[in-house]
Amino acid sequence: MADPQFVTANPNNPSLLGKFQFHGTQPFVFRAQEPAGLKIFLAEPSAVPPSAPELAAGQIGNCIACHAAPNFTDFKLHNTGVAQAEYDTIHGNGSFSALSIPSLGTRTSNDLPATELHPTATESFRSIPVLADPALTDLGVWNIFLNPDMPNPQAKIRAILCEEHLPLACPADNTLLDEAIARFKTPGLPDLEHSAPYMHNGQFDTLENAVGFYLGASSRAQSGTLRNGVNALRGIALLPADITPLVAFLKSLNEDYQ
Repeated sequence: MADPQFVTANPNNPSLLGKFQFHGTQPFVFRAQEPAGLKIFLAEPSAVPPSAPELAAGQIGNCIACHAAPNFTDFKLHNTGVAQAEYDTIHGNGSFSALSIPSLGTRTSNDLPATELHPTATESFRSIPVLADPALTDLGVWNIFLNPDMPNPQAKIRAILCEEHLPLACPADNTLLDEAIARFKTPGLPDLEHSAPYMHNGQFDTLENAVGFYLGASSRAQSGTLRNGVNALRGIALLPADITPLVAFLKSLNEDYQ
């Protein structure tokens, strides 16, 4: 970070003179906001959760906990609170935390996604929440893990869930299933500017709103009101003023630079 090097030209295509291929004449230039956003992206708290002064100062994204370079994803499964926010917006704060979710012993094929073996399954836990039916929500990988109709991804999902418990032994299946609630795959970050809407449910139309979501999600995680939330959320200390520079940095990760 002391002496960053910036690419200003492409030796394979000198005529572009450091410009984007698909952005007309826009030059690839780090203005003040992009480096400021990079610092927020890389910043980690001194401890989890952040101290009171850190929370007050902001500028701690803790983003690399799940989005480390060069892939900007850990290829894992996390619950960042999107499903809970969507459900609570419709049914009221605290509704998702109080939602009755079947355990491994009580879950049936009717609770799971429809397949060739069970074509009439209700899929209630892989659905869009609606006011008329409080049983509908989307629990992500919970629908796949330990689903006998979907044998192929089981070893990979189990390995991801068990890895979080190392060096301790992997817990029993019923515990792992509870830990799978509302988890979704960590996305990569390149080309975010071109991939709206954001989150697994397309909940946010702009990158600014998607980043701003983490202010509330981290607060819920730190207060213990986020059901099964990923621990990395507890390490975030962001203020509204941090959104603009962080978004500017994320947009600099567009991959169409030639």
